[in-house]
Amino acid sequence: MYRKLLAVVGAICLSAGTAQDAGATGGYLVAMQAAARSRHVPIALVEAIAYVNSRWEPLPGPAIDGGVGPMHILPTLAPEAIARSGHDAAALARDVAANFDAGAALLAARHPSGSGLDSWRPAVAATQGSQGATEVFGVLRTGAQRTTAAGELIVLDPQPVSLGPNAASSLSTGSDYPGATWVGASDANFTPDNRPYADTIDMIIIHDTEGSYASAIQEFQNPDAAASAHYVVSDTGQVAQAVHERDIAWHAGNWDYNVRAIGIEHEGYAWSPGWYTPAMYQASAALAASICERYGVPMDRAHVIGHSEVPDPNNPGQYGGAGHHTDPGPYWDWTYYMGLAQADANALPSPPHMVLQVVAEAQDQGATVYWQPARSCHAPITGYRVVAEPGGLTQTLPATGSQATFTGLQDGTSYTFTVTAVDADGTDSLAGLPVTPDPMPFKSLQTVDAFGGIHPDGSAPLGGGGPYWSNWAIAQVAHPQPGANSPNSGLVMDAWGGLHSFGSPALTVQGGAYWPQWDIGRDFAWLPDGTGGYVLDGWGGLHPFAVNGNPEPPPVTDNAYWPSWDIAKKVVIFSDGSGGYVLDGWGGIHGFGIGRPAPVPNGTVQNSYWPNWNIARDIALLPNSHSGYVLDGWGGIQPFAPAGQPLPPKIAGSYWPKWDIARSMWLVPGSATAGYTLDGWGGVHPFGGAPGQIGNYYTPNEDLSLNLFGG
Repeated sequence: MYRKLLAVVGAICLSAGTAQDAGATGGYLVAMQAAARSRHVPIALVEAIAYVNSRWEPLPGPAIDGGVGPMHILPTLAPEAIARSGHDAAALARDVAANFDAGAALLAARHPSGSGLDSWRPAVAATQGSQGATEVFGVLRTGAQRTTAAGELIVLDPQPVSLGPNAASSLSTGSDYPGATWVGASDANFTPDNRPYADTIDMIIIHDTEGSYASAIQEFQNPDAAASAHYVVSDTGQVAQAVHERDIAWHAGNWDYNVRAIGIEHEGYAWSPGWYTPAMYQASAALAASICERYGVPMDRAHVIGHSEVPDPNNPGQYGGAGHHTDPGPYWDWTYYMGLAQADANALPSPPHMVLQVVAEAQDQGATVYWQPARSCHAPITGYRVVAEPGGLTQTLPATGSQATFTGLQDGTSYTFTVTAVDADGTDSLAGLPVTPDPMPFKSLQTVDAFGGIHPDGSAPLGGGGPYWSNWAIAQVAHPQPGANSPNSGLVMDAWGGLHSFGSPALTVQGGAYWPQWDIGRDFAWLPDGTGGYVLDGWGGLHPFAVNGNPEPPPVTDNAYWPSWDIAKKVVIFSDGSGGYVLDGWGGIHGFGIGRPAPVPNGTVQNSYWPNWNIARDIALLPNSHSGYVLDGWGGIQPFAPAGQPLPPKIAGSYWPKWDIARSMWLVPGSATAGYTLDGWGGVHPFGGAPGQIGNYYTPNEDLSLNLFGG
């Protein structure tokens, strides 16, 4: 389990040596009886709470939510437990008898009246949480018995208690797996995504909860936890789902593994015996087999791994994720588990599954269609069928196929291509976004250097004049003026906010902002009609400007502003001119309005976010859309969309991990997936099937290139 440890007493472990001391005076049972008698709490209740939290065994440390010892004294209740019991924090963590006594004191303080075990339910919920209370009263109803590792036999007879408000909750329609109960995690503890179309699902990671079933569920619902997993499995075989499979749970301590994996937590502690039961193995194996059936994740140890096998992303050669976790630990029986999972998977159908996206790139009177290999649990893919509409043009390809080229298409007609994978157990189809064949998908592609030079196809700076500051890296960005003449003329902005015409015809600027001697200008964006736009400063301010005598646009509304913090990076304006977005360096996307409230309010965009890491570099909108892509400094192209709308498909472009060299991106007009990224040396890299560029202006080892544009 990848988690943030909470601590009032959390840094102190309840050790096996302490449990042996308790055993010398009669063991767990004597300690439980003494606490129950002293605090006037039913002994069965103390036994049930201790069973849920510890299985009456020594615990290696605090639970996932920081709860300590068999009575699971939470950090928020520790000061009260200390005051009511007279035991200090160290005793609560190290001394079993003190832990039982303090936990019983907390219960007694919350039970002013009533008889029978049911009257204690509010007190249990207040100290163990609502999920914990459900689990405790479930144990009271069924009873429990086990011989501990120390040889102590403890028997809890079934008790006459009611089911309670949560015990009989039905399976939620929100669950992806039919056998799971939906117990949604806090929105603060996972990343929205659109797997397997934005990212693939090709791995299952096995964890233990380092706590009870209930404590894991409750911790994932805690917005401060910064942790989650998709599923939690109890030792009785219950399955709860906390995060949808399409979304990215935070469980591995390695972002790459989080993105590609489904995390399954198992009730218990890695280094404490007695938690992993046949019922748990069987329920988890059935879940894993279902994931295999539904996503094609192979049931082998290369794709079903323990948290202890996840690489540390910061220290090559070390494992357990960034936190060096060891779960599921030495008591997990991999041979038994994998045997069950493989048998269950082989008994299920194995239809194919298309993943990521179908990408079509238009050409003159044709198009080429690309796709990723389909997945299947165990039945081999036998082939693909590709259909172009309109016209029903069809190609059939073998299982090794990954692209198809169509010729004889009508220029100016929009075509949609659907790829269908086939195997013995079924089919799966995935359609790409429409593309329109055209003799030339765009006029030209040009790059801008830090001196103000504009370079089409590797030539000298653009003819027709423009600013050029030789050996003075003062230029920030250039954008062509929208319209029929694009991209032949436009504006270059310097770091002081000055706007300078380039190309022909020349443009005259009114308004804007200018900060001489202050490097604070970051970007500007044109209105769709090309009459003017807005200059972005590093604090997030947006300043209107106009060209050629046109009226200045109105002030923006609802925009984010960070005075004295140079964090704003880029600005884009929607195709209807109603508003736009400002991109900050951490990847935050902030909506604003133009002469009206923001069409996409600030804080409502689902996107990649890197807090405290200034790595976002550029933003591009899809045609006629409020969705698009953010470019990070390593070259990653990250989709975003307003809340409630589907994310665009994930795009794989050039990528330079751990090298902040990507600078700009540009989408081919009319395309949602094809375009180019620019690196700091001037390299232009196509993605999504865009035509390759040759002869671009290139300055190896000199990080001078700023942005690229075309038209």
